[in-house]
Amino acid sequence: ELDTTSAEIPKMEEEIKLLLIPEDPEDDKNVIVEIRGGTGGDEPGGEDPDVPSIDVDLSKADLCIDASALGLANTATFESYEADGLTIKAEKGSGSNVPKYYTSGTAVRLFPGNFMNVASDKTIQKLVFTCVKGSVANNNVDAEPGTVSVSDPTVLIDGIDAKEVTITNADTSTGAASHLRWQKIYVFYAQ
Repeated sequence: ELDTTSAEIPKMEEEIKLLLIPEDPEDDKNVIVEIRGGTGGDEPGGEDPDVPSIDVDLSKADLCIDASALGLANTATFESYEADGLTIKAEKGSGSNVPKYYTSGTAVRLFPGNFMNVASDKTIQKLVFTCVKGSVANNNVDAEPGTVSVSDPTVLIDGIDAKEVTITNADTSTGAASHLRWQKIYVFYAQ
């Protein structure tokens, strides 16, 4: 009898715990729950038809520059980078801050007015920037030459077809959303 009764003790303890919870006067009222798709989070669904979709196979890039692998300390000024015939030079331009690398977000920040010149000994077809979500310069990114498409957190500059391109953070506001915080740059050369 002790064995069968001992086995029932945990079940009885759970029942007692439930009985000890005071009754809520709202329990007998009806509740309406609305479930809507695509209203937050990173899950698919409910995409904005006015925001271009950027569908690029990044595995086919000829070169990838990872901001976290540049060896920069937190808040270090980002001035230039060279690798495999590619040179990136970043400048303050008309901005009030110089471009900097921050370990929070592991990204190089191009502040409003900053620009970056990307030059190569090969013809650049397109560049893809993967950025910190919410930090794509309020979609105010310019490129010369090239056509810019922004779909947070990605910036695509296509149709460059040149050995040099200048990317400018053309936003004029302030705050985190005005920064272009790039984590990686994927370079695609013309074939």
